[in-house]
Amino acid sequence: MKTKRSKFLLGLIPYGVALVVVAAVAILGSLRLSSTTSTLPILSALNEANFVVSTDQFSESFIVASVSNATNLPSAAVSSENYASILVSYRLGQLASSPTLEKPNIIDTSNLNRDIITYTVQEGDSLPSIAERFGISTNDIRWSNNMRSDTIRVGMVLYLPPRPGILYTVRDGDNFEALASHFQSNAEQIKIYNDLETTGLIVGKTIVIPGGTLPERERPEYSAPVSRPTYISNVNSRNRQNLRIISSYFYVSSPGNPGSSGQCTWYAWWWRSVNMGPEYRLPSGRIGNAGTWTSPFNPARIPNLFYIDRDPRYGDVVQTSTGSPGHVGIVTAVSPGVSITIREMNFVRPFVVSEAEVPWAIAKTYNYIHQRK
Repeated sequence: MKTKRSKFLLGLIPYGVALVVVAAVAILGSLRLSSTTSTLPILSALNEANFVVSTDQFSESFIVASVSNATNLPSAAVSSENYASILVSYRLGQLASSPTLEKPNIIDTSNLNRDIITYTVQEGDSLPSIAERFGISTNDIRWSNNMRSDTIRVGMVLYLPPRPGILYTVRDGDNFEALASHFQSNAEQIKIYNDLETTGLIVGKTIVIPGGTLPERERPEYSAPVSRPTYISNVNSRNRQNLRIISSYFYVSSPGNPGSSGQCTWYAWWWRSVNMGPEYRLPSGRIGNAGTWTSPFNPARIPNLFYIDRDPRYGDVVQTSTGSPGHVGIVTAVSPGVSITIREMNFVRPFVVSEAEVPWAIAKTYNYIHQRK
């Protein structure tokens, strides 16, 4: 009987030793913590970016906190706070190492050099020297910064494309194909170079148009030709009064215009397309001579598509002759009971745009093509 009891007691010795060790660790920790005035957990290691709490460290912190609380040691509060912080860090470590957790695929794009460059002009800089330094042209710089000339000053901030091309701020309604056509670039290059494959164009975002060039009329240095009206006073010619020449030669690109350039029909179609809303736009395709525009036999069926009467309004097409080939112009002003103002091409000669007043009594004999029905 004594032998069995002795063996039992001998078996308890390892547990007793372990308990003493744990108690010693807790007491020593308590003594160290009680000597500091800080009430925050001492977890400096957890602030290290690469530090990961091991299973042994987690178990040890649990035992210390349990013993401290059970024996009412001075360090009980701090030990509990330490354990809570270590528990959070341990759980986060488990999540980070879990094979089921998907991590973002981060790609280093620092070598791609696609960001727009912000450059502050330094003493001794010139526009050509800056352009040479960044491998772009002076036009690329000027057009991207809306500069009329090459003049720069120290401290001036310039926005530079990181490759030959221009900078452009996206507007509502823009699309890649239209931008490529307008700036003589490539739609796919615009999309890829600005990383817009997923998001598409974002209104208000400034992007790079690779190899882009500004249309002449949009360049900041462009000055439109000054067209000064030439007045021929007191002229009464074919019911026109105060005739003046607006342009001695007028021609612009007019896509979809069915008229012959330099003629009255071409000008009337162009003027309505750029100065009035879509409901005023005249048909494309075969449209016929001016004299047929109000006729039921007009090939474009204008009388079926538009309101027509003899009451002039601003922006109307005025048909002053229904003969062959006839004549049309545009009403640019109405003074009821007095006169209307007509702007027209080929009244004087082809490509010449003139303007004149027509007395009210005569104006009321003309036909006027309004908006679509």
